[in-house]
Amino acid sequence: MPRDTVYKNMSKSKTSLPKLLTIRQAAEILNVHVETLRRWDESGKLKATRINERGDRRYKPEDLEKIIRNNYGTSNIKSQ
Repeated sequence: MPRDTVYKNMSKSKTSLPKLLTIRQAAEILNVHVETLRRWDESGKLKATRINERGDRRYKPEDLEKIIRNNYGTSNIKSQ
């Protein structure tokens, strides 16, 4: 499934978009493996917010949009 389709399916409007995405959601949107996201977090390419005692990673949707724009040109993802 194309990355922008996954993103659109996750949210039909800005108000229903989660504030933070799980590592699996972010990996699916960016079409990368979760280990890639962990490496990007460690290198600073895409910083994650750590939550809870386990240190689970969460990602801001706008940070994913920046990665998409930087790597693939203008994003096809439309903010509503």
